[in-house]
Amino acid sequence: MTFLNYEYFFLLLIIPLYFIKFKTTKEITFLFISFTFMVVSLARPVFYSNLISKDKLNLEFVLALDLSKSMLAQDIKPNRFEFSKEKVEDLISKLDNEKVSLLGFSNQPYMIIPSTNNYEVFTYLINNLSIDDINKNGTDYFEILKSTNEILKHKTRKFLILFTDGGDNSDFQKEIAFANENNIEVSVYNIGTNKGSPIRFNDELVKDLDGNIVVSKLNTSIKSLSDKTNGIYMEQSLTRDDLTRILDNISNRAIKDLKEDSLENKYEIFYIPLLISFIFFMLARFDGIKRLDWSLK
Repeated sequence: MTFLNYEYFFLLLIIPLYFIKFKTTKEITFLFISFTFMVVSLARPVFYSNLISKDKLNLEFVLALDLSKSMLAQDIKPNRFEFSKEKVEDLISKLDNEKVSLLGFSNQPYMIIPSTNNYEVFTYLINNLSIDDINKNGTDYFEILKSTNEILKHKTRKFLILFTDGGDNSDFQKEIAFANENNIEVSVYNIGTNKGSPIRFNDELVKDLDGNIVVSKLNTSIKSLSDKTNGIYMEQSLTRDDLTRILDNISNRAIKDLKEDSLENKYEIFYIPLLISFIFFMLARFDGIKRLDWSLK
């Protein structure tokens, strides 16, 4: 329970001031009790139910799947990309009427699945998603943030979940600034190992410009992007329920963001202290009339 008009409680300061200077009677005591409950009523006590359905929250968020060549590294079996697809499917299986979009990205974003809550279609498309036709290098996180902002432009607060290996970025200040400016909360599911692995693409090992074999390692610098945008940072795990932590964070943030005046589960109970106030007022009047009758006799 909480109160919408706390300022009315200052009126209760009258009570100790009166008792300091004047003698009290039973009638006065009842009147002050009545006054106290009247003030409580004016303060507008409200009760909020803790049960808020996901339907009422109208949750919607964006999933972004890294499609760069580094996701073909096999330090996570069968490779980072296939592992990411499995995790996306796990996440989808835990949803209940939330709308979700899927973007793929490397050096630019690709819309794979527009916003939907048709999870059967979503799962089917994920199962048939291939990285073979993507031959771009690098990962551009700024562009994926811009796309998320456009997709969720009708939302005050926007949620993005990245499935990635962290790319090659070491500084995410530009992305952090854009995310905070546009109320985008970024959760990161980072996939890879510190040891890393070579990348095999089209049956050949990927090499740099000097002809050296590229070894892709987990980049933990991206943790700053989630930490500084109120998101959750996680690294890959074989646990099927690990993504529940990210989903719970999104739900909790959405609940917190709802304005009190718009909550459908708000119940005003001002009439209860108002009724108690009336009862004590009548007791005070009854006590006063009774003493008056005795004095007349």
